[in-house]
Amino acid sequence: MKLKELLKKLRAFDCDALNESEVSHYFATKLGYGYEEIVEDVEFDPKRKRIVLLCKDPEQCLWDAKTMVKYEEKKGGID
Repeated sequence: MKLKELLKKLRAFDCDALNESEVSHYFATKLGYGYEEIVEDVEFDPKRKRIVLLCKDPEQCLWDAKTMVKYEEKKGGID
């Protein structure tokens, strides 16, 4: 994902109700264990030309991907 696309999706969640919400990274291992990492900071890696999220240590976590609310752009819509 490119930064421009990430910023566009993040703006969709920019509202008073969510302003104090923490940002997390969820991932699952090949064995099916789910983990959550709370994002603490953001840096830029000039060697790899990537934006890097710095996170707390991962903690085991269960989540239901089907209940997640995500940004979906309308086809033919105005940006």
